[in-house]
Amino acid sequence: MAEVHRLVLYRAGIPPARAVLGRMTSSRDVRVEPSSPALHASAVAFLDRLADQPVTYADAMSFAVMKALRCTIALTFDRHFAMAGFTMWGA
Repeated sequence: MAEVHRLVLYRAGIPPARAVLGRMTSSRDVRVEPSSPALHASAVAFLDRLADQPVTYADAMSFAVMKALRCTIALTFDRHFAMAGFTMWGA
């Protein structure tokens, strides 16, 4: 969600970025998971495990949430998700 908001913000501006954030938040197809100390620790563990790759904290937090929710497939073109052990649906 953070990366989609950032992309729209810098490519289309503030109002469209706010609108896309609102649409994602209100969608029944999107689940918002709040961060926690355990998720942070898991994200840092992913960063440690993939220390030779330029993985962002946002991606590592996504990995942590997906792992906690037992999600195995990511809609992404980012190869780091495969390196973290997830199946890339968008590839």
